[in-house]
Amino acid sequence: MEEDLLNALRQNVVDRLPLLKSGLQNNIKDQAVLYSHDFKGSCATIGLEGVRITAMEMERLSKENQLEAALQLYPQLEMEIKQGFELLESYIKNKKRKAA
Repeated sequence: MEEDLLNALRQNVVDRLPLLKSGLQNNIKDQAVLYSHDFKGSCATIGLEGVRITAMEMERLSKENQLEAALQLYPQLEMEIKQGFELLESYIKNKKRKAA
């Protein structure tokens, strides 16, 4: 069950990352604010603190209409998301192994 939830969340994040990037690249403030806020909340809920911090800064910059500065943080956000999900996946697999 944990693995299914993690996979669903990961797919949701992967599907929405291009929407954040597009908002930032095309100077669509509302879109950039919406998706940076969304990542901040959803990833914080599962303990991805690095993602939360970066997304929070991107949200702040986007609200201040500094979309180019927020775009500079996008590669960091992608990396933190990737690493965070890999850690969570590893944790779940180890937990399953110990339970078996």
